Amino acid sequence: MNKLAASMSQLRYAGFSILPIGQNKTPSVPNLPLDPVTCRPSWTPLIDEPIEISRIDRWIAGGALGVGVIGGVGNLAILDVESDLAWQRLDAMLPAHLRELVMQSSLVQTPSGGRHLYCVLESRPGTGRCLARDIAGEVLIEWRGDRQYVVAPVS
Repeated sequence: MNKLAASMSQLRYAGFSILPIGQNKTPSVPNLPLDPVTCRPSWTPLIDEPIEISRIDRWIAGGALGVGVIGGVGNLAILDVESDLAWQRLDAMLPAHLRELVMQSSLVQTPSGGRHLYCVLESRPGTGRCLARDIAGEVLIEWRGDRQYVVAPVS
């Protein structure tokens, strides 16, 4: 089993809903199930019916280059911080009760030096939103919530 397949399996065993990622951090279309309404490839059926671990090898064989973690499922919200500098600034501003939440959650560093903070909330997180932008308007920090995904660092 290669590193990507192992990571996909670990995420599924941990209870995360995942999707195959292709180029440019977009879903890998040849690997997606068909949406029952549109009859087109879509990752949204994976929200309600997570992939069986036995299908992961088919995703890899079908060209999946990475794995996405879907927010909202199991009340999962993901704080997506795009750079190490943005994380350092956010971390310095956190009040004690939010710092406690960080300590109780899963925090991973992304290849760009950013962070993903995986938080299980008491209820579904709703749609995510942008929390901070840089001077050029690029997103620095955002919540990824219901029906949104982040590309896991292994990708």
